[in-house]
Amino acid sequence: MIAFSQTTIEVSGSQFMKPIVEKLIEKYQQKNKNVQFSVNMKGSDMGLKALTTNITDICASTKVMNPKELERFKADNYGQPPVMLPIGKNAIAILVNKKNKVKEISFEQLAGIYTGKITNWKELGMEDIPIKVFSYPNSSGVYPFFRSKVLGGEEYREDLNIVPNTPEMLDSIKANMGAIGYADIFHAEKVDAVNFQKYIRLLAVRSNEQYLALLPEENHIISNQYPIVTTMYFITRKTPEGEVKKFLDWVISPEGQAVLRKHGYYPMY
Repeated sequence: MIAFSQTTIEVSGSQFMKPIVEKLIEKYQQKNKNVQFSVNMKGSDMGLKALTTNITDICASTKVMNPKELERFKADNYGQPPVMLPIGKNAIAILVNKKNKVKEISFEQLAGIYTGKITNWKELGMEDIPIKVFSYPNSSGVYPFFRSKVLGGEEYREDLNIVPNTPEMLDSIKANMGAIGYADIFHAEKVDAVNFQKYIRLLAVRSNEQYLALLPEENHIISNQYPIVTTMYFITRKTPEGEVKKFLDWVISPEGQAVLRKHGYYPMY
């Protein structure tokens, strides 16, 4: 019997991306049984650190390196920057309790809420109800993305309520009429569909440059009209080679991109 050697590809990074990374690997291995994967998804920051120290092959990330991180990476990598491959995108939905009468919100209002300048729903035309603000940990990829995209780089308010995952985000908003939070639209709608439909409302969002407030619907996302969209990346330390390159080439092929669409994400190619 001929023994076939196996290759193990190390993937680290975003918890936000873990579901789609696992689906991509599952589909890829159906035709590439001699390629094994070791998946360690503990946050974009940890994935980027693993890439910088050369202990992972691929970092799955929803953030790009800031200038300080990039310079540190280049210093450890013979002056070479990382190679970033965008693989798909997803929209970040703004969530409130269904009893909340507010239907739309602007970037300016969102920033006011998340930085602490706006503390009561009466400031947005609702009754006198304190706003209870929910977010994810700062180690998650969506935390810095939201801060940069929506808050314009300002700091989050000090009394921010941190939840570790989307199910707890939905539970927290369900339990509090004054709550506001955010989640990727796929998880928001699919992770707990019954509670989502019964207790959660999506707010239409208007950026400072937009006239219309839009919901995170597919046509608005694909046309780049909805203003809070996150790009998902596979990042490598250098130009990929061997089995890593074959896997990445497959991810951006029509077959790989079809996996993203099947599971609620939006393809890049």
